Amino acid sequence: MLALCVAAGPLQSQQHAAPSPTAAAAESPTAEITLAADPECKGPAAWCWVRENVLPSLDAWPSDLNPHDAIRIHVSRDHLEIAPAPATPPAPPDSASHYLHAELRIPVTGTLRVTGDVDGREEWTGKVHATPARRLGHLLRTLGVTAAPGPLELDVAALVAAVDPLHVDADATSAQLALAAAHCGVVTLQLLHTSPTLRVVGRSDGGLLLPALLLVAADARAPIVTAAGPTGADHRWLVRARCARGFERTEAARQLAISDDPRAAEALADLLLADPWTRATAISALVRRREAEALPDVLAAAAPDAVLTEPLAEAALWQLLPPPSPARAAVLRSLAGHDSETLRTFPARLAQWRQLGAARTGTQHPGVRPSPDRSAAIHWLSGTAVLIAALLLWRRRHGG
Repeated sequence: MLALCVAAGPLQSQQHAAPSPTAAAAESPTAEITLAADPECKGPAAWCWVRENVLPSLDAWPSDLNPHDAIRIHVSRDHLEIAPAPATPPAPPDSASHYLHAELRIPVTGTLRVTGDVDGREEWTGKVHATPARRLGHLLRTLGVTAAPGPLELDVAALVAAVDPLHVDADATSAQLALAAAHCGVVTLQLLHTSPTLRVVGRSDGGLLLPALLLVAADARAPIVTAAGPTGADHRWLVRARCARGFERTEAARQLAISDDPRAAEALADLLLADPWTRATAISALVRRREAEALPDVLAAAAPDAVLTEPLAEAALWQLLPPPSPARAAVLRSLAGHDSETLRTFPARLAQWRQLGAARTGTQHPGVRPSPDRSAAIHWLSGTAVLIAALLLWRRRHGG
């Protein structure tokens, strides 16, 4: 894992000409990390796993070093060094529970000092003298780290998979990357920036530093920065749909409803397994995009105890149910055992509606598309349901 971080190279854009070895060493970011001794594995779960399963497998690992002893790790562009560290890392007298100390030196940008405790809480502090390098700046904007002052929640495993989907489980190194990310769980962080002072606080089962290293390693294999254009413009929402949690993921579903990126439909279908608020927004987005192939997944996601999913799934049936065909018959049969009474009774109500239409026109209605008035009513119902969901979510977030 750390070897990948070394191979990642500088965070500056790789489009520039390669610097000389001396200049590269001077311009590359470096990290000096000290891990406290942890003989009983009481530290953050992800760091414990990395110490036992990843670090000893690296060429830089000293043969006589116990993974539970205090460890010093030096990482730069082209150098990785692992050595024993003093049993007690430098720390204030009141920080006996501190597990990790690090110094991140980013040329031009500044130096950050990192402290972390055994529960995975970390704090990064330092003075930033310039904006982050282009590649790092793009990555931070993609994740929305700098967009708002409030806390941000990201699933580390989903984030690594979203950044580097083609390499997950492709080889032993990729498997280690994915497993380490899974052990980190969900990272919650908040950036507090009052120029020139930067302060970042947060926690996960791997702190903040380990998820950051994993992200840099994944980005080095498949850069998260995409080309500008119709598909690249919405890439940030695709990434957030995969890895964000809470309001950020719900907002990603809303933005993907109007995205012209061909990957949006698949991302929205995946969100049908998310929390009820995001699920309702994803259903509405799929209906708006007329994604008929997603109808079976929409119906499976609807549940009586999932807010607004029932009326939205019914709206999806009226809008996306195909004309008479084996596919339509299969969808209607699947409703017979549905948990929702509203959806179970839909075939009967559909038959009544068609009979009523036939009686009015004297002909058998060929399909299931509602009349313009009914279609407008369904659109209104779908929009109103999403608005109510957004208002309720806002009240819950703000303690109203």
